[in-house]
Amino acid sequence: MKSEIIQHYDLLIEKNNDPVHDPKPLRDYMDKWDGEVFINKMELDKNKSVLEIGVGTGRLAVRVAPLCGKFCGVDISPKTIERAKENLSEQTNVKLLCGDFLTLDISHSFDIIYSSLTFMHIDEKQTAINKAADLLKDSGKFVLSIDKNQDGFIDTGTRKITVFPDTPAEIKSYIANSGLLLLEHYEKEFSHIFVAKKECKCYCGHDCSKCVTYVATMTDNNNLRMQSQRFYKEQFGQDIPLEKFNCWGGRTDKVFEFCQDCPFRKCCIERNIGSCNLCFEYPCTMFKDYQIKYVNKCNQI
Repeated sequence: MKSEIIQHYDLLIEKNNDPVHDPKPLRDYMDKWDGEVFINKMELDKNKSVLEIGVGTGRLAVRVAPLCGKFCGVDISPKTIERAKENLSEQTNVKLLCGDFLTLDISHSFDIIYSSLTFMHIDEKQTAINKAADLLKDSGKFVLSIDKNQDGFIDTGTRKITVFPDTPAEIKSYIANSGLLLLEHYEKEFSHIFVAKKECKCYCGHDCSKCVTYVATMTDNNNLRMQSQRFYKEQFGQDIPLEKFNCWGGRTDKVFEFCQDCPFRKCCIERNIGSCNLCFEYPCTMFKDYQIKYVNKCNQI
């Protein structure tokens, strides 16, 4: 399936199909899916880092990259990425990666992640939105445009490309399950636009942004690490070495070692839900007791 998508977009480049250089009437037509309003929702400035999922030849990137500090674009088509490099060659803040977003190793986090007319090519949408949520910094934004068209194929006249249509209800569910907070959903002529924000919370609802271990990691503060170390010694009898007090957030794969075995984290991951409060059993007896004792009540700044 993915090879079909790659071949489709590689062929478009071979036919010199490049939306960056479309005449203005056609560019205005494409703006019916995203455009200036879509870009404005990102609230860009020179201090922000941005990731585009499905950068294409740079149709949106040529407008976004000059407005941000660092720009990274991902696309699955090698020939499309090469064309994007040409179109964005004058921008010194741009990094382009070729590969499948779902499996691509992306080591940096971002203030803004956006995508337009790409999720129709992604079958595992929950996985994609979960990954976007993991890659967002605290209070980061996820801005998504999906096509209203519900056809299961892109018909070029000479070939049919299988796609996976999106519905607003499904996207809202995926966003909620990822732990992101949906701020806005609005319609354009041909699309639905979603704006979501990353709330720095663990599966149990603990506010990571106030957690001593998390803040110690973000600021590389050994005094805070020692404070957290004393807490786990006094409360749980755990004598944990100082160098182990590192955490990039409860939803990431770089969670604090002690929290890796958290039953609530494991339960949410197994049930593929974004937080305990989305579970049909919420609040279970075990969680209710834990919440009363610990959630946002201890080891916080």
